[in-house]
Amino acid sequence: MAAVSITIDGRQFRIACEEGDTLRIEKLAQYVDEKVKELRQSVSGVSDLQIVTMTCLMLADELSDAQKSNEKEEFNSSSGVDSFLEHIENLTSRVELIAGKLEKR
Repeated sequence: MAAVSITIDGRQFRIACEEGDTLRIEKLAQYVDEKVKELRQSVSGVSDLQIVTMTCLMLADELSDAQKSNEKEEFNSSSGVDSFLEHIENLTSRVELIAGKLEKR
């Protein structure tokens, strides 16, 4: 198991992580640190616990938005809209074939 030192809100932490994940953890910590700094600049007179809680909520909101966006992309991808359109085209062809047979009668 590896370990990485990160800094968030001016405080240093040593975090255990899987081998090869140190760079990823460092980048995630930088992102969290940026969010904490944004909050510190926009609000004053709040405790460290409130800042951490608000940061967690902001990040959870971003994650929720990303998941919703991903779900929309999955629906709009070839497995979603394209297969639906293909199904409609198949139904249209079948209806036209049946209509053609009825016209011949």
